[in-house]
Amino acid sequence: MAPNGDFTTLQIKNFYSASGREIVSNFVQPVLKESVAYDRLTGYFSINALVSVAQGLEFLFRRNGRMRLVIGIHDVPADLVAA
Repeated sequence: MAPNGDFTTLQIKNFYSASGREIVSNFVQPVLKESVAYDRLTGYFSINALVSVAQGLEFLFRRNGRMRLVIGIHDVPADLVAA
């Protein structure tokens, strides 16, 4: 799968006010499906957060894209460190 990076066909809003699940399905996953890189900086990151974007990450990795996470290690559950 070749890198695309074309976000012009996506219907992206300037502002989202919804549940986390809706934001993931309406913004994060569609954008990740077109992405070649995913950078995230956060003080808290859970295994559930990673699972929620897994479908979009699959497309990213099929494009030989890369993901970089900078997270607060004191907040990382043992199951995420093990993954």
